[in-house]
Amino acid sequence: MKKSLIGKFVLLLAILMLVFPLVAACGGGDDEEENGTTEPTKTSDPGGTVKITIGNLSDFTGATAKADELINMALADVVKYYNDENLIPGVELEVVDYDTSYDPARFIPGYKWLKEKGADLIFTPVPGAGEILKPNLEGDGMVMFSPAAGKADLTPPGYIFMPTTIPEDNAYTIMKWVAENDPDFPADRPAKIGAAAWSTPYNLALHDGAEEYAKAHPDQYDWQGSYTAPTGTFTWRPEVEALKDCDYVFPPIHMGNYVREYRTAGYDAKLLGSGAQAAFLYLIHDAGLWDKIDGMLFFGITAWWTDDTEPAQFMRDRLNANHSESEAAEIMRDGSAYGAIDAEYQMVEIIKNAVEAVGADNFNSEALYEAAISYEAVADGVARASFTDTKRASLDLLPVYEADGEGKDLIMVSDGTIPVVHEP
Repeated sequence: MKKSLIGKFVLLLAILMLVFPLVAACGGGDDEEENGTTEPTKTSDPGGTVKITIGNLSDFTGATAKADELINMALADVVKYYNDENLIPGVELEVVDYDTSYDPARFIPGYKWLKEKGADLIFTPVPGAGEILKPNLEGDGMVMFSPAAGKADLTPPGYIFMPTTIPEDNAYTIMKWVAENDPDFPADRPAKIGAAAWSTPYNLALHDGAEEYAKAHPDQYDWQGSYTAPTGTFTWRPEVEALKDCDYVFPPIHMGNYVREYRTAGYDAKLLGSGAQAAFLYLIHDAGLWDKIDGMLFFGITAWWTDDTEPAQFMRDRLNANHSESEAAEIMRDGSAYGAIDAEYQMVEIIKNAVEAVGADNFNSEALYEAAISYEAVADGVARASFTDTKRASLDLLPVYEADGEGKDLIMVSDGTIPVVHEP
């Protein structure tokens, strides 16, 4: 009888051991688990393929979710391309997603969750994440790529790499180009310039850069101030009135309401922006405001849909290969957000270089870091991006674009690409 009971107990225990992992996998888990949107599988295939996992710390439900949706889509598309074409032999790339809801309190829990799920590196398009995560990244020796990093995140140079341009450099470069090239620039006095936006890390950095440049060049610009409002503000009367006499204004990233109020009040400053404003052009489409931003100048966009360049062709190819004609048209209408595929391409190329240097089986953070600091990208026969042991923002050359109010599009107005300005 005892023998029979022991046998039944052993059988029951075996069944529980088989069932329990299934129960655990289906359960709600804690709050961190619920915010993870993708479960990775870390098993290797019979051929011995090594999986390299990109932890994507993104915003799926917060204030930047619309733009990040397209950035996440682009990441999936570039990873699929490299896997389908076997461009990194012996390696399969995978992406594991975590939703921060654009809540800074979720950055560290999200980072830890991605590490637990096997992330070999981190990608994040979320502004402010670099500042909070930098100590963790340095302590763990974890490489992170972020097109939304800030200047302070990259200084001193460490494990955060920005495969685009920092906001300050965007401000320096567009203001230098405007002073030298814009036919509307005042001929007999400094141009009055100011800025308005939500109080977010990117906006503050862009405004700081604009103020620095204006004060370094008082013969060109007269700084009228930076006016910020809490995130989520959609009425801008005080900020509009503060900048009514400007020749140039940097509007908010979500610029629709500000532009409408500014133009309705009868003010005619030329607008200046970066890739951040261009990522939300769907708001201009939806509100019928293209005529209000006609002539607006943008710097910080790697490529636009109609460009005859290699980065633009790569962007169009990935879009058309993975999305229906109607979906592709909608993505292009949305603006430049899908263009983050260029930053993601740089990241994956660095992974490829690391694997080529040490072999798939020996890939680790150290190999990735070494590949990153020796990276250079060439397009159309010109070196356009690079990292070094001291340089953490990659792009060295970019075009200037202008909003065409009648055509509801952006057109390149610089003579090809121009050098990114790194000092005011």
